[in-house]
Amino acid sequence: MVITGYYWSMVIRRDEYLVTVPRDLGAALKHFRSAAGVTQVEAAEAMGIGQPYLSALERGKFGSSLTHVLRLLRFVGCEVVVRPRGGSPEASGYERVFAAIREQTERIGRDGH
Repeated sequence: MVITGYYWSMVIRRDEYLVTVPRDLGAALKHFRSAAGVTQVEAAEAMGIGQPYLSALERGKFGSSLTHVLRLLRFVGCEVVVRPRGGSPEASGYERVFAAIREQTERIGRDGH
């Protein structure tokens, strides 16, 4: 199994990652975006945000509120796990969604509108 952008303590099982600090959530975001074959520019455009903002999110820059929430959840005995819906990337459909976005972006680039 190739793990990029993660450290081993985060991996629960294939494509399931434990989030204990904001950096973990950013790494998960980057992992699943990359696994879908989507660039930061494409994802940011699809979400209506700027690419620099998405880059900051992928570095775990969510602000202090997320840090406090994660600490509180650990304090009360809970954990946060990130995984594709349905247990696999194929089941979640995110690859299809981003493929459609890429296709639309390419069409707009070719047609000029």
